[in-house]
Amino acid sequence: MNPASHKIGFISTRFAGTDGVSLETQKWATIFERLGHQCFYFAGECDRSADSSHVVPEAFYRHPEIDKLNQQAYSGSWTVTKEARAAHPEMEDLQKDFFSIYVRPPTMTKRVNELKEYLKEELYKFARRFDLEILVIENAVTIPLNLPLGLAITEFIAETGYPTIAHHHDFHWERQRFQVNCVGDYLAAAFPHLCHRFDTWLSTRCRRNRSPRVMDWHPA
Repeated sequence: MNPASHKIGFISTRFAGTDGVSLETQKWATIFERLGHQCFYFAGECDRSADSSHVVPEAFYRHPEIDKLNQQAYSGSWTVTKEARAAHPEMEDLQKDFFSIYVRPPTMTKRVNELKEYLKEELYKFARRFDLEILVIENAVTIPLNLPLGLAITEFIAETGYPTIAHHHDFHWERQRFQVNCVGDYLAAAFPHLCHRFDTWLSTRCRRNRSPRVMDWHPA
């Protein structure tokens, strides 16, 4: 192997099919590999080689447990609020009209933390399995469709100090469905201070100095 080459780990909820994240990742990987680097993948669904992939079903944003968490997080319904308040009836007489109604059930908090810890351990296994040197996060700390994964990635980077590029495609504040939620603390926590690369129309227009998307000028 070229002594100047590096082992690069891509992380997302899915690397499969023709969605934007999967296609952009393939372009980045192609360029990296032409430069002599090796690429590896962590996701809930992945169509890359099994020899270079670490697949954890709970990392997929449509996994049943993640789907359930998302329904609670972004429903904005009284059902979720009532469930949250019912968990601690001793607090009922303390609640006032001006208290926020966007509260989450303690059972949801517990499950998010459990899945976060599980996914973080899998990230450690991923890094060790392939002796990774650099991480590229593909939209997993951008759009909050898998809260435990975003939190796990953030903590993993904080605990290891890995050089990391966060490649963003679409932010939660660009989508109406995420505006009403009971996970504001998670949204604030799951976006670490990294080298950021943007791929959304709005965010690229807002940046003074922006880099273009990867273009393949030398197709095979």
